Amino acid sequence: MHSLVWIQWIQLRNRGRKKGETIPELAQDVKRLTRFAYPGASSHLQDQLARDHFVDCLEEPELRLGVHQTRPKILEEAVQAALEIEAFYTVIRNFPLRKAVRVLHSDQGMTNTLAPPMYHSETQLKTECRPILSVN
Repeated sequence: MHSLVWIQWIQLRNRGRKKGETIPELAQDVKRLTRFAYPGASSHLQDQLARDHFVDCLEEPELRLGVHQTRPKILEEAVQAALEIEAFYTVIRNFPLRKAVRVLHSDQGMTNTLAPPMYHSETQLKTECRPILSVN
């Protein structure tokens, strides 16, 4: 293997996604490195190799698995899948989740403090709504 080709192949094998690098930027660089690392391969084979190297560069396990599960045939399909999956996970991570809360202990003082005003509000609401409800 020619030394320049060898260097390009090593760079391709060690390539990872850089901090702040977009998926299209990563794909473009992987495609470039693949052309140099496999100069004698057909363009179809280079595209398949670029697809495989691109998926290997995705360090987030859910992103890598998601792209792999779409079974992309070419690099562009892998890039499209990665963009969609990354967008989905970005929304999920930024979306506040509603979680169930379990009370471990009760504070009787807090209950005594909050219960009378709540009872008073409920009673007042029923009194104010009684004329409206009796009309119907």
